[in-house]
Amino acid sequence: MNKQVPILEYDADETAVIDPQNVLPTIDIPEHCVFCFFQDVITSLDEAGKLRKVYKLQSETGPNWVYEMNVNGQRMALLHPGVGAPMAAAFMEEVISLGCRKFIACGGCGV
Repeated sequence: MNKQVPILEYDADETAVIDPQNVLPTIDIPEHCVFCFFQDVITSLDEAGKLRKVYKLQSETGPNWVYEMNVNGQRMALLHPGVGAPMAAAFMEEVISLGCRKFIACGGCGV
């Protein structure tokens, strides 16, 4: 290290130290993804047969499914992002690695 304070160091290498793409497969998943914080909405869509499970995310809180649905002929991914920004960010990193590229969040506050 050249600096006394490590946070002031600059690393020009753009390769991530931890990269989900190194451990997750790219799958056939929609480009568009909705993070829905309303589990009751996801459950009702699932019970109505409108969702298809495409991938299972894992965390310390247990499994979290990524679903696919069709909206007016457009494929869309849908998942509950968990509670809190850290879990939502981790899940976002994972679904980006799987193939999602465009996101919208739907919740009750702060989204």
